[in-house]
Amino acid sequence: MQRILSFMLGYLISAGLGHIVTSRVMRKLSKDCKIDRGNYEPLPGKLGILERILYTSVLVAGFKELIAFWLLAKVGAGWIWQIRGAVKGDPGANYNVFLIGNVLSILFGGLGALIIWILNGGKAAFLLLG
Repeated sequence: MQRILSFMLGYLISAGLGHIVTSRVMRKLSKDCKIDRGNYEPLPGKLGILERILYTSVLVAGFKELIAFWLLAKVGAGWIWQIRGAVKGDPGANYNVFLIGNVLSILFGGLGALIIWILNGGKAAFLLLG
C-alpha cells in the first residue's frame, strides 16, 4: 500500500502542482512578453500534464534518455511552429517562453520521481513490477 501511496503522491506533485505552477508562470510570461495565445491557451496545459506524467514515469523506470528524445522532437517541431506564426508576437520571446515551460515540466517531473524514490527507500526503477 505504501508503494501505491508514494506513486500517487509523486504523480500528484508532478502533474497537479506542476500544472498549477507552470500554468501561472506561463500566463505571466506570456502577458509580460505580450504574447497573444488566443484560443490556443488550454492545449499546452493539457500537454504539460501529460508530459510531466511521462517525465516522472521514465525517470522512475530508469529510462531518462527518453526525455531527451521527446525534447528533441518537441523543440524541433516547436521551432517550425514558431516560424509559421501559430502564436502572435515576437518569435524569440515566444520560443523562450516555450523553453521555460519545458524546463518547468522537466523539473516537476523530476520532483515527482524524486518523491517516489525517497518514499521507497531509494529504490524506484520498476517498483510496480517487483
